[in-house]
Amino acid sequence: MTNSQFGGINLMAKRLNLRGGQPQQNRMIKDKRWTLDHATKYSYQAAKIRHTDAEDKEEAPSLINPDKTKQDYDDKILSVGYEYKYKPGDVFDWMNTGTK
Repeated sequence: MTNSQFGGINLMAKRLNLRGGQPQQNRMIKDKRWTLDHATKYSYQAAKIRHTDAEDKEEAPSLINPDKTKQDYDDKILSVGYEYKYKPGDVFDWMNTGTK
């Protein structure tokens, strides 16, 4: 086989690697993270939060959505990147509104 016959395959491999890697699951993870990052910039549900009792007080971009599966409309669903290390039950300051 000639080099030109492998050109398309090599180009496809490069495109897949740019999109997150060869396994489809890696590409899906990268796409979901891209969506979260852009939603935290441009969505009206975007919020800046930070741990109430943290020493570093680093603000984390997040999404705060109402939990529509429950009758209590005060329940919210928090979406934030894993690198900020939020766990269920953590208390945080909602920087945009000044609430906790």
